[in-house]
This record gives sequence, structure tokens and C-alpha cells, in this order.
Amino acid sequence: KVNFSLYDFADRLRTNGWLSPAYSMPANAQNVVVMRVLVKHGFSKDLADLYLADINRALQFFAEHPVEKPLTKGSFNHAK
Repeated sequence: KVNFSLYDFADRLRTNGWLSPAYSMPANAQNVVVMRVLVKHGFSKDLADLYLADINRALQFFAEHPVEKPLTKGSFNHAK
């Protein structure tokens, strides 16, 4: 059973400096949430390995610390 939302996951990754925001879709699909990962030129294999390691640590964190009330909105705001 998944005990966290993609908003929780994005927030956890952000604590390690990764900006992989979660978004809900437009009005006709608001129940669908996706995460965006933008990989720019120069993103090395070493950085990819670090990112994947942080993803695994985040998953392990949620396995050990179930979220009682998952986030329903992300903290990322394009207007900022």
C-alpha cells in the first residue's frame, strides 16, 4: 500500500535539493497527479546516480515513516 502522495514525495526530494515538482492536471482530470523531471544538458551519470539514490532513500523513508495525512497540494508555484 502506498502511504504517501506524489506531493509528499516531491517535498521529500526537495529536502535534498532536487526540484521535481508534482502537479495536478487541468479541471477535467484533477484527480491525476504527475511529477516533472527536467534533465538539462550536462546532467552527468554521477548526478543521475545521486538522484536515484535520493529517490530510493525517500521511498525507504516513507516505508519506515508512513504518512498519516498525505499532502494534497504541492508547494511549487510558477507565480513565484
